[in-house]
Amino acid sequence: MNFFISNEQEEVLNTWIDEQNKIAMQNQLNDKNLPQIVKDVIIDRQLKEIDIPHYPENFGYYSISFTPTSFGNRIYAHHHINGESFKLQDFDDIKDSLDSLTEDKQPLDDVVHPD
Repeated sequence: MNFFISNEQEEVLNTWIDEQNKIAMQNQLNDKNLPQIVKDVIIDRQLKEIDIPHYPENFGYYSISFTPTSFGNRIYAHHHINGESFKLQDFDDIKDSLDSLTEDKQPLDDVVHPD
C-alpha cells in the first residue's frame, strides 16, 4: 500500500516543519538540562540557517500518518520534539474535494452524445 501527499500539501508541510523546528531549537537552547556541547551544535546550525533541532538518531523529529477511510486518507504531520500535530487533510477537506468534483459534473441527462 502506498500513500502520497500532493505538491501543495508538501509545501504546507515543509512550512509547518520549519516553524516547529525553529520553536524546538529555541526551546532546546533554553533547556537548562541540555548539555552545552549540544547547544553549541544548535547555535552552529542556526548560524548556517540549518533549522533542524537536536534529536536522538533513532528517534526522528517528525512523522506523517495516513489513516485510510472510505472517503480518502486522513493525513496528519506530527512533530515529535514539540509534541505538536498538524492536519494536512481530514474528513472536511475530503468532503469539500468530493463536493467540488460533483459540482463540476453535468447530470447525465444533459450530456449530448454524438450520433
